[in-house]
Amino acid sequence: MNLREKTLIVMGVFLILAVLILYITAQIELFVGFFKLEEEVMHRNVERALSAISNELDSMEGLADHWATRNDTFAFLKSDDPSFIKINQEELADQSLSNMGINLLLFMDSFGQIALSRCLDENGSCTMIPSNLSDQLSFYGFCPGCLDKQSKYSGIILLSNKPMLIVTNPVIMGKENTSSAGSAGRVVLGRLLTDKEIARLSKITQLHITIKSLNDDKMPSDFLEAKRSLPTNDSVLVRIQENDTIAGYALLNNIYNNPLLMLRIDSTRAIYLQGVKSLRNFVILFSLADIFLFMLTLLFLDRSVLSRMSALAEGVAMIGKSQNMASRLVVQGKDELSGLASSVNDMLDALGQAHEEIIKSERRYKAVVEEQSDLILRTLADGTITYSNEVFCRFFSCGPDEIIGKKINGLIPAENLLPAVDIVSDLMPDNPTKSFVSLFVRPESRRWIQWTSHGIFSRSGSLIEIQSVGRDITDLKMAEEALKQSERRQAEIIEFMPDAILAIDLDGRVMVWNKAMERLTGVKADDILGKDNYEHALPFYGFRRPILVDMVLTPFKQFENEYSSFKTEGNAVLGEIFIPRLGSNGSYLMAKAATLYNAIGERVGAIESIKDITERRNMEQKLERTRTELHIAADIQKSFIPERTPNIPEFEIVAMSIPAMEVGGDFYDFIAQPDGKYGVVIADVAGKSIPAAIFMALSRTIIRANAVNQSKVSRVAKNANKMIASDAPTGMFVTLIYGVLDGENLSLQYANAGHPPPLIFRAEDCTLQEEEPMGVVMGITDDAEYRERRIKFSSGDMAIFYTDGITESMNKQGELYGIERLKEVIIGSYLLETERILGRILSDIARFTERAEQHDDITLIIMKATGKRKDHCRMEMVSRRENIPKIAGYISRKMSERGFDVEQISEMQVAVEEAYVNIINHGYQNEEGPIWIAFDIGDRLFRVTLEDEAPPFDPTRFAKRDLDDNAVDHPVGGWGINLMRSLSDEMRYDYKNNKNRLILIKYKRPINEKMIE
Repeated sequence: MNLREKTLIVMGVFLILAVLILYITAQIELFVGFFKLEEEVMHRNVERALSAISNELDSMEGLADHWATRNDTFAFLKSDDPSFIKINQEELADQSLSNMGINLLLFMDSFGQIALSRCLDENGSCTMIPSNLSDQLSFYGFCPGCLDKQSKYSGIILLSNKPMLIVTNPVIMGKENTSSAGSAGRVVLGRLLTDKEIARLSKITQLHITIKSLNDDKMPSDFLEAKRSLPTNDSVLVRIQENDTIAGYALLNNIYNNPLLMLRIDSTRAIYLQGVKSLRNFVILFSLADIFLFMLTLLFLDRSVLSRMSALAEGVAMIGKSQNMASRLVVQGKDELSGLASSVNDMLDALGQAHEEIIKSERRYKAVVEEQSDLILRTLADGTITYSNEVFCRFFSCGPDEIIGKKINGLIPAENLLPAVDIVSDLMPDNPTKSFVSLFVRPESRRWIQWTSHGIFSRSGSLIEIQSVGRDITDLKMAEEALKQSERRQAEIIEFMPDAILAIDLDGRVMVWNKAMERLTGVKADDILGKDNYEHALPFYGFRRPILVDMVLTPFKQFENEYSSFKTEGNAVLGEIFIPRLGSNGSYLMAKAATLYNAIGERVGAIESIKDITERRNMEQKLERTRTELHIAADIQKSFIPERTPNIPEFEIVAMSIPAMEVGGDFYDFIAQPDGKYGVVIADVAGKSIPAAIFMALSRTIIRANAVNQSKVSRVAKNANKMIASDAPTGMFVTLIYGVLDGENLSLQYANAGHPPPLIFRAEDCTLQEEEPMGVVMGITDDAEYRERRIKFSSGDMAIFYTDGITESMNKQGELYGIERLKEVIIGSYLLETERILGRILSDIARFTERAEQHDDITLIIMKATGKRKDHCRMEMVSRRENIPKIAGYISRKMSERGFDVEQISEMQVAVEEAYVNIINHGYQNEEGPIWIAFDIGDRLFRVTLEDEAPPFDPTRFAKRDLDDNAVDHPVGGWGINLMRSLSDEMRYDYKNNKNRLILIKYKRPINEKMIE
């Protein structure tokens, strides 16, 4: 690809990228701005709709003032004057009220009794007043009998599940009457928010208004999404429904300022559509302008740069092809390209001079190299030979034509080439020289060459060529090897002196036969030295054959399999074999043979040392038999332990037993009962290893025999103790718990024979209790009596049975694991499955003991009552007030799902918010710190647990205050705690693991509880 094509492609790509970047950037920037503008417009529209509703309330309040400030109204409510109705009959007529948009008119005296009422339906027709109207009005604070008789109220309520704008004013004497007679009652005006009324508001505001109740089961999906997204009551949420439609949402609150209705304003996205059209036109104009500039730029580059560059490249190519160093480029103009041509000409001048110098240098170099007595070699980085002197050719008996251009590994054997190849990786630009020694093995001799290699590198650091000079140092190496061989023979003789030693020469004649060999074979050295033809094998095998010392000199593969182990280590061979002829019952021999060399490195024979290992092998076989017997005993004992826990309805059970030695004394068992129940056993036999295992098997058999024939657990324990005590050796006893688990009734009836009492976890209040110790260990006395205890389970409750191997696990400092650590792990894991709880206990023990040696058996049974579990959620956050809406939203959502009423939800939100704010203000002193909040939701309760790392503070120690007391008579503080206590049904506190933990509990009340109160 030439420069002109590259320029065209690059500029085209830049043009396309510029258009794309402009389009994407403009789209993001303009559309974000359009959306913000649309959002502001929609905010104003929602505010207009809310103002229209507020204006309707104001107009109704003015109408209410009309009735409430009249003297005849005051007299009517005070004295029940019947003339009031006659006088105002026209104003109180249904048609008149309908024309004013009034659906409800009530005149209530100061005792809350309705003196006069008018109720119209959606069509303006008279209808009956709801029977529970007074209760509903009282719920929203409209009771005239309340203490506050002077306040005015206005807002929105749900009357018989229908939204209504309502206004209530106290009835007082007119302004012209200065009497201070107080309020005679209240006037209540209500207007239903029907579709007709909403349409009227839409017409007034010129907006499309839709209002839905938050309790509407058929609420559209966009209302549901807006309900979840609106963060506060005073916020407005704007959402794009489709590409051409936008909507704004707001909450309408009731009298108590709690969300009751949701308002939606939707309209077409006129701003967005106009923005899309403008952006498309802008991109088209910009693209056309870019294309025009692209064509002008390309034409200029071609005329001014590209054509001249092409001519310059052709000139350089012609000079290179002709190899005429006298040729030069034509220089035109005075710009950068003409300067480049001049520089190329100068470079050609310099190259011509350098070429002459190189030719002279090579002539001098060859003269020096050819006169050297050392081997000289030049190779490329891949091993291709580019030059070798005459000495190198004579050494390898090759001519120059047979070497030049060949790979060095084709000339020299691979085993001799390895050092030279490895050295290539050691040559670096900053350390280009390396020396090494290579050994060249020839049929007639071995030669050592001392090489010095120097790497030639390019400017980029790549290896171009290796120049090597080699010097023959065979005489020096032979002297060194002779010295080393002498030292080696002397060291081997010293090493093999305690063992039997045999040495032969290359012809197989025996050269060495030491005293230890005489004792081993019974053959004297004088009788065998100098003998050949495998004479040295007769004392071992009784016939002539190669042995290990012969196999060093000449391989005999057919005899290697006779050795139980046979391997080669360098120049030595090792083997182990059993010889039946030696000793009374045969002998196991361990032998090692090695090659012998003379001072110049030539082989002269072989030497073998033999060690009698019969006694060691007999002891190893005896130990192996003992281990096998112990493994069999362990397998038998494992067969006593159930492979899996039974499948008991309504229970999740896991069990395990880990012996401290191969066999142990702990065991557990599950025994099926005829009535479908299951017997459960966990036991710990005194002692360890084989005696404990045997006594364990006896105890298990006795328990099983009694459990099958007897249903009463105390009777099973008593009979088993009597049988164990009669057969138990002195000092042997067993601690044991036996019980019957009833899955149908979620209960366990058990008796304890001196065993560690079980731990009982209660899920309802997250408490862990240790049962009372009781009972005498089995095997001490035969007349022991045992009492029964009963454990009743609820869903999520657990019973944990264990042996003392868990609590008495010891770390390297001598500390015991203890019952308290076990309890902490259980409480921290109670929500997990039993299998994972078991895993956490074992992991915690291993972490505590630092995997020290186990001194006692470990056995554990965990049984957990299943069924419908409570919901659980845990949050971790920093102490910031911004988290309060998130917490309140979660409480509202979860309590609503479980059927708690609105008042209980509000009470719980306020109690938790007060606790959270107290932690921020008083615990962390307005500094940031961690807070953990856990939510546990049951069918009848909602529990919130707050934990923090602030200084300890117990809010439950403050006495509950009477809200009617005068605050001036009490010291400052404590009112927030009193609020938490009053709004929650139960409040608890503890301080553990350097954390404050406050628990607030709310129990679900019946729907009509408030009415009953």
